[in-house]
Amino acid sequence: MKKKNKRLLGIGLAGFAGLMVGFQIVQNKLEQKKKERKILAIRAELLRKGEIAGFYILEEESSGDDLIGGAVLEDGRVFSYEMLGQALTIEEETR
Repeated sequence: MKKKNKRLLGIGLAGFAGLMVGFQIVQNKLEQKKKERKILAIRAELLRKGEIAGFYILEEESSGDDLIGGAVLEDGRVFSYEMLGQALTIEEETR
């Protein structure tokens, strides 16, 4: 009886661990999709100012729902952006 209970407990724990790993994978994919949508929104707004030559995200300053970075346009202008939650701020850098 004890062997059977230990085996069932082991199977239950393995199933729970598998479920948690699956949940983490789904959560990571959802967060990545959310980040991709924000990047598309930022790029769309920057495209209104001109063709984008380079686009970057400052990963060390960005966290969770916040994206911070910049872009260089084809005409040489440089912009920085902050997307804090759903609020987007874009500023042209002065030289």
